[in-house]
Amino acid sequence: MQRWLTWLGLLLLAAGSTWLLRSLDSERPSTEYEAHRVDYILTDFTAQRFDPEGHLLHQLAAAQMVHYSAGQSELIAPKMVFYRDQQAQWQVESERGEVSADGNVIWLNGAAHIQRLNAAEAQKQLEIFSRDVRIDQQQQFAETSEPSRILHAGGETRSIGMRVFMDRQQVELLSQVRGHYEQP
Repeated sequence: MQRWLTWLGLLLLAAGSTWLLRSLDSERPSTEYEAHRVDYILTDFTAQRFDPEGHLLHQLAAAQMVHYSAGQSELIAPKMVFYRDQQAQWQVESERGEVSADGNVIWLNGAAHIQRLNAAEAQKQLEIFSRDVRIDQQQQFAETSEPSRILHAGGETRSIGMRVFMDRQQVELLSQVRGHYEQP
């Protein structure tokens, strides 16, 4: 009988310890909560990145940026402009976006519009409409696996997936490419 009471006492002690630990854990914020804790919010901001010689490489603006303690940020109405030789070359806009913790990768979520700027000749003008575009700021590179529609002086081209190499002024279409071309 005494052995049975000892086991019962140990069982009650274990249950009480478990309850106490769970109640203490519920009072402490979870690491997931901490990762999504807002550090600061910027409204109508503009950030610029320069090369070592002081030449503007690109500019990021947004209606709002929410920065979280884990380092990542969310953007509302982001707009990026990429420069070469002090001239704006490409402009990229979307509904929403996210910035990686190191600031090098931007994910444009939702509808995205990419436009080549300052095209010297009308036949070089280009507009791209797509969704969910990933941008590597250091490489000046954008890509998506979503359907894309490209408007140019010669007509219209559609594809599934594309890559834009902004520094080389080159667009690569990945699959299911279809086009409608008109002779100028």
